[in-house]
Amino acid sequence: MPNKRVKKYNSDFSSSDEEDIKPKKLKNEKLPEQTKIKSDNIPEKEIDDEGNEYFSLGRGRRIYSSFFKGKRYINIREYYEDKKSGKMKPGNKGITLNALEWNNLKAVADQFHLALEQ
Repeated sequence: MPNKRVKKYNSDFSSSDEEDIKPKKLKNEKLPEQTKIKSDNIPEKEIDDEGNEYFSLGRGRRIYSSFFKGKRYINIREYYEDKKSGKMKPGNKGITLNALEWNNLKAVADQFHLALEQ
């Protein structure tokens, strides 16, 4: 039979005591100043070996647009360097967004960024 933990509540807490209790910091939790986005670090447009334009997001990740069956898609994909040829090739990790999904992402990006700063 599984153990059931019983939570004990102390009714002697006053409102000032509750303010003194701080949540425990998680191991991987970043400080707010580390999560701020620097606007002066905007990537510039680059061109790959095949002449396709993309923007580098860092750590081998790229964002670019493509057409498939007459529709435009936005791709965010991880790239790796092929050891034999030395060329950058797309990896398995990535996401493809259609026009509606891309517009939804842009619409909530500012709200999401503000929520992260709080």
